[in-house]
Amino acid sequence: MAFDRPEIIRPPSEARSYFLPLTKGCSNNTCTFCSYYGSKLIIREVEEVKREIDALALFLKYGIYLPNAQISPLNYWDGKRVFLQDADALVYPFPQLKETLQYLNERLPFLERIGIYGTRQDILRRSLEELKILRRLKLGIIYVGLESGDDDVLQKVKKGSNSQQIIDAATKAKEAGIIISVTVILGLGGVDGSEKHALATSK
Repeated sequence: MAFDRPEIIRPPSEARSYFLPLTKGCSNNTCTFCSYYGSKLIIREVEEVKREIDALALFLKYGIYLPNAQISPLNYWDGKRVFLQDADALVYPFPQLKETLQYLNERLPFLERIGIYGTRQDILRRSLEELKILRRLKLGIIYVGLESGDDDVLQKVKKGSNSQQIIDAATKAKEAGIIISVTVILGLGGVDGSEKHALATSK
């Protein structure tokens, strides 16, 4: 059965990227504020991912669509960037992720940057050498949700991590040469906790 493509939920800076799904849903599906709350993580088969890359490469070279090929809309693609979906694509098993990036580089050598959403768990379980390998394969940016620097807030919203773990993950990725883009949710501390949320987050 074909992979059911997720809807496109992407960072603003990926507006002109090609959207290539590796997963659907999120492994950290406990955050109470998130539309992925309670979702089931689905992993796309790497061979299906490679078929999409082949279809895209064929279309770019010859203007031909393969029958039954799934490719993302190309209306706004700048031809330089790829964003790997879905909300937690960095959870994709490392051998398959490496294989996918290698294949992207082989078939689309003109790519300048590949971006991805990831959790602190995804980053921390990768070795530094694995992250460096991904960087050499043009994984240039990881988008991570800090949400709040206040550990009490993170516990209340069931983030599954604390602020220090996210700092450690971001530091590790940066050591590998990968840019980290961190998301914060304003107002997540509520009225009573807003000052503590703001101060701990800025710290």
